[in-house]
Amino acid sequence: MERYLLINSTDRISGNSSNFKIHLSHALHKVSKIKLLSVSLPNTIYNITTANNRLDFTDGITYTITIPPGAYTVNSLIGSHQTLLNATPSALNFTVSYSATTLKVTISANGSFQLLFGTGSNASFSCSKELGFESIDTINANSHTLQQKLLAWGYHTMFSLTYLNLGEFTEAQIVQIHTHF
Repeated sequence: MERYLLINSTDRISGNSSNFKIHLSHALHKVSKIKLLSVSLPNTIYNITTANNRLDFTDGITYTITIPPGAYTVNSLIGSHQTLLNATPSALNFTVSYSATTLKVTISANGSFQLLFGTGSNASFSCSKELGFESIDTINANSHTLQQKLLAWGYHTMFSLTYLNLGEFTEAQIVQIHTHF
């Protein structure tokens, strides 16, 4: 008789995500063989680090925002930028958006501003490439749309989860249990 057992590290009762114990809902007896059918491993490499987490801008006065290092999705990254831009003392109200149709990010405000990706004091730590902008200053305008499509973000793991496929899987670790009765 074959049985399938779904094991997810988030269901652990002790240990950590790579070495853990789980509670089985029923006892397994006379197990002769266990076969790993597939595995999914989320990519937990930070796509925003201290090397690419700053944005300098000016509306007449220069400001800097610093994005906390982490593994961001497209939505969490643009949300973080919008929140941090609006938390500066600037009188501008910012909106940061992403178009799933054009695959581009737009940063806009209720007045003109300039993104200082090339000459800002934090240009060497700029998040310009992560947003799809070139590493040059933008012109002074109310809205800036990135020059590159965010298709490249897939290579930088900007999407929710990136999986390493080892055969077929169902979004969790699956183990096939062979038992004899």
